[in-house]
Amino acid sequence: MTKHTLGRLVGIVAAAVLAAATPVLAAPFAYVTSSFTHDVSVIDTATNTVVASVPVGVSPFGVAAHPAGSHVYVANFGSDTVSVISTATNSVMATVPVQDGPFGVTVHPSGTRAYVANQFSDTISGSTPVYRTASSSGFGLALDDCKACKPVNWGWSGGAAGLVQPAAVTFAWSGLHTLRVQLAEDGVEIDQIVLSPVTYGSEAPGQVKNDSTVVSKP
Repeated sequence: MTKHTLGRLVGIVAAAVLAAATPVLAAPFAYVTSSFTHDVSVIDTATNTVVASVPVGVSPFGVAAHPAGSHVYVANFGSDTVSVISTATNSVMATVPVQDGPFGVTVHPSGTRAYVANQFSDTISGSTPVYRTASSSGFGLALDDCKACKPVNWGWSGGAAGLVQPAAVTFAWSGLHTLRVQLAEDGVEIDQIVLSPVTYGSEAPGQVKNDSTVVSKP
């Protein structure tokens, strides 16, 4: 899986920012990210016009404003960084490295902390990082017993014939995780995805073909 398949990603936040003490520049602005052009458009909401374009990292998505209106934080999904924009100059004043695939960002009401969400950033095989969203790799699944076989109706799979990949993939830490799923063939439907360290750690819940097993939610 590659993050570049996400297409056009757009995030928007309205920030009530006073750019100067003079009345003509005291209107609020909206900061809009564009993943295709790797920049942030600054829109004057009083005139509905773009007043600045701020270059940031690769594929910016999430954006949040400081409660005081002094800074805007932009999560750059493609470059694993957060750009800090000064609203006084509409320029990047700092670039903060973060974990793989930063997607969302928010600022604490006190303004003392910014929190960044990273997609699928902690997957490992043994102690080796694998299938991170910042890479072009992904764990393959296929309903085929062999390369020449064809899938038949519903079935369960824990891998793909012919692909050399780890038998088990785990997470480096506990908590919530985000999985990105990319279909490689037309006509494929996904009904359930089961992550199991024990019960189904060595085998799938059902057969690879003509199976009707449904795993109950824990």
